[in-house]
Amino acid sequence: MPLVDGRLVKAVGEARVATITPSNALANLKTDYVAGDVDTPAEVAAAINATNTRINQVLAVLREHKIIQES
Repeated sequence: MPLVDGRLVKAVGEARVATITPSNALANLKTDYVAGDVDTPAEVAAAINATNTRINQVLAVLREHKIIQES
């Protein structure tokens, strides 16, 4: 999809175009864990849960804009 003036434009059908306004930005998650950052099972679970929550947020935005189908 082309980006036009900060908006995504998606062809919807014959001669129809839908403008998709970007949703609120999602902050980046921590990606530089090193040994010792997550030592306990609770810390590991929290890190996995944060990642899964973010994945679900991204999927929700993609579904909202009909980029992917509902599961």
